[in-house]
Amino acid sequence: MLVFGGKETTFAVLQFPEPGYIGVAESILLPPVYANGEKNVASTFERKKATLREEFMKHRAEGGAS
Repeated sequence: MLVFGGKETTFAVLQFPEPGYIGVAESILLPPVYANGEKNVASTFERKKATLREEFMKHRAEGGAS
């Protein structure tokens, strides 16, 4: 089972259940991985999405898309 979350600091843990799913047999903490070394990937994605939306609307206004 993959468990992840966090607000200030994020985390991800792989948990292996005990037989019968009574408890957790073992947990492995996964190290954080950032795309291109960026810690704030979400805001970068939002900026790219907004730019693409603006380009699409401009293209549509010019009659390029129906």
